[in-house]
Amino acid sequence: MSGGAGTHSMSGSTPPHDAWIAVNGEVRPLPARATLVEVLDALQVDRETAVAVAVNEHVVPKVEWPAVRLASGDRVEIVRPMQGG
Repeated sequence: MSGGAGTHSMSGSTPPHDAWIAVNGEVRPLPARATLVEVLDALQVDRETAVAVAVNEHVVPKVEWPAVRLASGDRVEIVRPMQGG
């Protein structure tokens, strides 16, 4: 079994992580110069059904997601529909 620390990176590769973000309260490594869309894709968030995304308590309009670059320490909250009751 290969791996160890870093095998749970947000992308399939293991880029250098000098930065960290919190996603829905869980601390995760942030690849250098990652955009909000790249992070959402790495987390396998369906961008078509995601209801809202906030960065540092500010809601980011969906049309702006590709342009938003995240920085170390940013707090990202993702709201998505849940099945069940």
